Amino acid sequence: MAMTAFQYRFVEELIKEPTGNASAAYRNAGGFSKYAKQSANKLLKHPKIAEGIARQQELLAQNVIYGLVEAHEDIKRGMNSAENSEDWLKGVEMLIRLHGLNKS
Repeated sequence: MAMTAFQYRFVEELIKEPTGNASAAYRNAGGFSKYAKQSANKLLKHPKIAEGIARQQELLAQNVIYGLVEAHEDIKRGMNSAENSEDWLKGVEMLIRLHGLNKS
């Protein structure tokens, strides 16, 4: 059985919610505020909701990975066409920041 329109909106709101607050996602999806916490917790235990959340997270991860790979390739192309060592080193620095290697 497929998710209802409300369940689908709940999953979308939960993914958009920066803190992962299920109660806020429930209210933003159009649920009643009075029982938001209990109802949201009940929805989180529903198998279709869990599948929907996993599917949305996977899609987001694919988009992020694609963006990372594309950015990496663009920087490498720029490095290959660098006319001097200073431009090439700027490319290296960009790659380091892109991949989070500049954090100690």
